Amino acid sequence: MIKECKVLLNNEAVTVIQYDDIQVQIPAIGRKATVVKVKDDGHYTVVPDNYSEPAGKTPRTRKKKTPVVSDEQSESKEE
Repeated sequence: MIKECKVLLNNEAVTVIQYDDIQVQIPAIGRKATVVKVKDDGHYTVVPDNYSEPAGKTPRTRKKKTPVVSDEQSESKEE
């Protein structure tokens, strides 16, 4: 899930953000900002402003290849 979070502290060592009701300390983001987008997938990660969640993956179906039998091969099998 991606949320916009307020930056509480931003220095050269760490950045502290307000994510819902908790304060989260992450490594420095390297830019001055008052609001950042944060992705929470077990870890808190700052994402670009134009980032969007990828669409659900559709399962790939693989077609099973059937061997091609030529006329010469079919004649040799009959003998």
